[in-house]
Parts: sequence; structure tokens; C-alpha cells
Amino acid sequence: ELRLKNILGQVNLYYMDYTNQLVNTGALSDVGSNLRTNVENSYRAGIELVGSFKLTKKLNWTINTTLSQNKIALYTEDISGIQIEHKNTDISLSPSVITGSLISYQPIKGLELGVQTKYVGKQYLDNTQSDDRSLPEYLVSDFIASYSTSLLSLKTVQFNLLVNNIFNEMYSSNGYTWGFIYGERVSENWLYPQAGTNLLAGVTVKF
Repeated sequence: ELRLKNILGQVNLYYMDYTNQLVNTGALSDVGSNLRTNVENSYRAGIELVGSFKLTKKLNWTINTTLSQNKIALYTEDISGIQIEHKNTDISLSPSVITGSLISYQPIKGLELGVQTKYVGKQYLDNTQSDDRSLPEYLVSDFIASYSTSLLSLKTVQFNLLVNNIFNEMYSSNGYTWGFIYGERVSENWLYPQAGTNLLAGVTVKF
């Protein structure tokens, strides 16, 4: 951990070694639940970087990044009754890069404005590390505004505004896949598209 006058930095390392970890296969059951299976040897290892910067008296920037490897030593895929082995393959829905950023600004007392950004790297729908069954990377930003004041006999009134996906990014954050062999392998992917630009407003009152 690093602490300076206007900078706070932190580095975390982790390594988790699993025996019989339960992982998603990428498929769904007939009632829509994720199907899972045990894998004999697997691990998750990575580094987490966190930084907080006081750019000016009213402007702050916080950023965090996780770089990781999430691997299965040997994964046996069963497709149409045929077993296919995959060595040193990525665990499903486990991106190797995730980054979050928050820039906040307080122009006057009680008012806070912010832009929150999230980047998620490429991830795979199943445990075969196939580009044909993957989710592309995406970058999404939200705008946040809040204003707190006292009003009449109320202790605090806080007005909140959240504008999600301000750049109207078209992306999917999850999905599932199903495949079969008909002469050659056929894969069918279903993705969950996320909403475009949308907003949420609210008021919080404390007596």
C-alpha cells in the first residue's frame, strides 16, 4: 500500500488452487438454470491494482483493475456423446481483465457529479476457450448526480439521478451456448443484450 498526500495506491495478489471446483458448462437446464460440473484441477490467480487520486480540491479519480488467469488443467467436454479433452483452458465467464473507474466532482457544497466507467474483457461462454463461443469485450459508462440539502423541518433531502450507459453501448454481459455434432460441430449461442441509455431518479428523505 502506498499513501502520499494526494495519492492512495494498493496492490493485492491472490492465488486460489481448487480441487473439484464447480464451474458453469455454458448450457442451461430445461427450466433455465445454469448447468455446472466439477473439474478436478483448476486455479484462479491474479493481481488487483487500486488507485485513488485527488486531482484538485473538488475533483477525485478512483480506478481499480484486476488482471487474472482462470484456468482448468484438463476439461473433458461431452458433445453428442463424444468426449473432447481441452488442456489449460479458460474457466467459463471469467474475463482476464476487469477495470472500473470513477471520476467525481463537487462544484458546490452538497452537489456531487460523477462518471463511472467499467471495462470487461473477452470471456468465454463455456470451458473450451473457443472464439465461436465467447462474449466480446465491452466498455460502459454511467453518469451519477446527487444533491443533498435540508428542507423545512427535514434533516436531509437527497435528490439522486443515475443515467446508465450514457453512450448507448450495445453489449451483452452474459449468455449461454449449446452445441452438437452433425458432420461437423455446430454451436448455437444465446446472449443477454443489455439496455441502452436509461435513467433512474429518486429522492431520499431523512427526518
